[in-house]
Amino acid sequence: MDLLAEAGQRKVCCTDGCRDLAIKKGLCQKCYSRQYYLQSKHKNPERKKEYDKQYREKNRLIIREKKLQRKYGIGLKEYNDLLKKQGFMCGICGKSYKEEVLCVDHNHVTGKVRGLLCGFCNRAIGFLQDNPEVIMKAHDYLIIHGSEN
Repeated sequence: MDLLAEAGQRKVCCTDGCRDLAIKKGLCQKCYSRQYYLQSKHKNPERKKEYDKQYREKNRLIIREKKLQRKYGIGLKEYNDLLKKQGFMCGICGKSYKEEVLCVDHNHVTGKVRGLLCGFCNRAIGFLQDNPEVIMKAHDYLIIHGSEN
């Protein structure tokens, strides 16, 4: 019998770096659950895929809130306030987007949110490296050479 068990002390989780108390098979609850999850998702990938789909549908707003908070430091309330302030339109092209989700445009250096853009405009300024000089050169090019063909 183990000396710790004889002394009435519980074992510590056997996962490297974890200092929680062992509950099952030498693992703490968190490590055991993680191990079970990793093993079971490979046993039945279709069941896992269906579960994930249902979870995303059920928790759509919670997932959106966490993503906005993690990536941009704003919550769903701030996003919706910004959307109303922009009149439910893209900040560049002005196209109306009442049902679709607009992209959060932000400064990649400071992380400061600039506004909401449609996917096309967001990618366009990204491809132009968020550089006002390059964007102005693209503008001038279109003026000089004409945008119609």
